[in-house]
Parts: sequence; C-alpha cells; structure tokens
Amino acid sequence: MSLGLRSGLLLAILGFGCGGEEAAPITAEPATASSAPTRWVEVRAPSDGSLLEAPAVARVEAGATGEVSVTLRARVETVHVRPGETVEAGAPIVDIASPELLEAAAAYTGAARQLAAHAARADELDALRQEGLARSEDVFARRSAAAELRANRDRAAALLRGAGVEPRRAGAILRRGQATLTAPVAGVVAELRARPGEVLEPGAEPVARILGEAPARIEVRTAEPWPPATSLAFLSVDGRRIELVPEPLASVVDPDDGTRLSWYAPIDEGVRFAEGVRGVVRITGTRALWQVPVAAVVQRTGESEVVRQRGEEVEAVPVQVMATSGATALVRGDLQEGDRVAADGARREAARATER
Repeated sequence: MSLGLRSGLLLAILGFGCGGEEAAPITAEPATASSAPTRWVEVRAPSDGSLLEAPAVARVEAGATGEVSVTLRARVETVHVRPGETVEAGAPIVDIASPELLEAAAAYTGAARQLAAHAARADELDALRQEGLARSEDVFARRSAAAELRANRDRAAALLRGAGVEPRRAGAILRRGQATLTAPVAGVVAELRARPGEVLEPGAEPVARILGEAPARIEVRTAEPWPPATSLAFLSVDGRRIELVPEPLASVVDPDDGTRLSWYAPIDEGVRFAEGVRGVVRITGTRALWQVPVAAVVQRTGESEVVRQRGEEVEAVPVQVMATSGATALVRGDLQEGDRVAADGARREAARATER
C-alpha cells in the first residue's frame, strides 16, 4: 500500500470518530475489593498445639531427692552402688577415710565416756553433800567439768553430722578407720562421681544424686493466661499421660520475663514423679471455644467480631478473643459446628464500606 493511501485511510478513521458529539475515552473500571469473592472457612474445635500446649515440669516435695556429699577432705575406699541402681534410705553408697573424721569420732566417743563418768560422780557428791559429807564446791566442779565435756561432745557430733555420719556410729568409725556415707532417701542412683582411691575435696560436686518419687504438682509456663479448660493432661517424657484438675492451684507472673507460671494437681493423688520430669500440658477440653483465622476477627472500638455464614444467612457476630498464636485465634461467641466465617473479615468489611 502506498504512503498516500495509508494517510487517506487514517484521515477517514479520524473523521468518523469526530463526527457529531465528541466520543469519551474508553477506560477499564478499577477493580475493587468487592470484586474479589469472599473466602469462607469453617469454624473448628480448637486443635492448634501452639494454643493448647505449654512446657511443663513435675515438682515434688523436697525430701524426695537427695545428694551424698563430703564436707571434709576424704579418700574413697569402697563404692557400693552403680548408676541406675535402686536403693533404700540408709543404704551404703561409699566408704571414705578422713583424718578429720577420725578425730571427730575420737572426740565424740571420748567426751561421751568422760561425760557419763563425771555426771555419775556429780550425782554421788550431791547425795553426800546433802548428808554433810561433801562440799558444794566439789559438786559444782564436777558439774562444770560435765558441762564442758557435753559441749565438746556436741561439737564433735555436729562435725560428724555435717560429714553425713550419725554420731552413734562414731565407735564403728574408730574401729574400722573409715566411715560409710549412706543414701538419704529411697530412689534410683541417677549420678555417681566416686572411684576407689579418689580424693574428694569439700565443696566439690556431690558424690551421688538419688532421685526418689513422690506426689507431684505440675508446673506450667505460658506466655499469656490460658483459656478456660474442662480437661487437662500432662504428657511426660517417659510416656505417661496424667489427667490434671483443670483449675490451677496457683498462678503468678514471673517478674523476670513476664511469663505466667501455674501449678496443677493430678486428679489421681497417688501418681508419683521424680523431681524435674519434663513434658507438656495439653488442653484436652474447652468451654465453647472455636478456632478461626486471626484475619477473620474484625476490631471495632475495642470489640471484636467475625462475619458468620450460617446456611444462607450472613451477619457479623461479636466474639471474645481468648488467645492467639500466629495466624490462629481462639474465640468464644455465637458459633457452632457447620458455621463458616469470612477468612479475611477486615478486607470484607472494607469492601462493604466502599460499596456504601
């Protein structure tokens, strides 16, 4: 086609467009939020573990766990147990030899013998004094000597007890030249740090640690208060599932990090744990709580609501947000099985406002 012919066609087209009234420019309508279809999701019973589970640990009474340690420099003579062995309270753990311990045993037994003799002689002198056959000064001297011996005996007894030895065993220690450290509680030998011939220093790590079992309270740490529960369970690392009383015994805020500590009691009071057994506590039943997307919750002047679809009816219903985690929220409100909510309630409300 020649240049002249193409120019003529272009002028003809322009002339046709300009004839009569001037034509308005053709533009595409902007897409609005309302043009996108609403996505609906079903409300569900709570199942998100991040909202229903929290780390927990068993706490038992102080007497359930014990340690065997030395307060005097001593040499290990004999080890009577192995890790993992079950022992009764008072069972021998290790035999030790210590010069300081032998001195304390000798001081205790010597003071005890002399004290008995001085006390008996003082009683005799007191009887003679009443008959005028002895002086009061003699009685007083005997009583004073007995008091000093009693003090020496008590100091030696304190040293023996501090070393984990009962004073009544002082005579046996002198005869054998060594002492036996025993288990303070019944339980399992969880740790053992002693070898024959090893020298133990006072203040070092315990020679043995014994874990006993006792009734426990379950300590739970959460980032925020939990929603009300109708049933709870402690799932321990040893595979046990223990049902708990849903209401906590106590609950406080940890001032160090702001988390909340709560303590729960097992329903079966006979359940026994070792101190420090870990696991998680899981909410297994709730009171009319529903799980919805966080984006489904619309905030209105301090109140919350979701857009609910029930059958053919669609309406906004108020809800109470009990907990949130990531993209999930637990809410309480007029919801039931089979209901659906707008997955992005805020966007849907914004679209409706634009349409109005």
